[in-house]
Amino acid sequence: MICWPMLSVLFVDTGALFAFLVRDDAHHADAGRAEAEIRATREQVWTIDPVLTELWFLLRREIGPIRSDESDSSRAGMVVRQ
Repeated sequence: MICWPMLSVLFVDTGALFAFLVRDDAHHADAGRAEAEIRATREQVWTIDPVLTELWFLLRREIGPIRSDESDSSRAGMVVRQ
């Protein structure tokens, strides 16, 4: 019999990513703590293209198109400062 280890996969939505990236967001501290826990447990984080598209639109609205377009939010550890 083959036993597969239980894998934990987290699906991340727009709100969580936005809160993590934007320091002025009301939930930024919570998102930072969640990110640290996810890294510590080495869980996989998944999302889908529409979430990333929505995140990009929100960042453009909140921090401006120039800063959001120049930011490479796919880099690990990047946090947007307002």
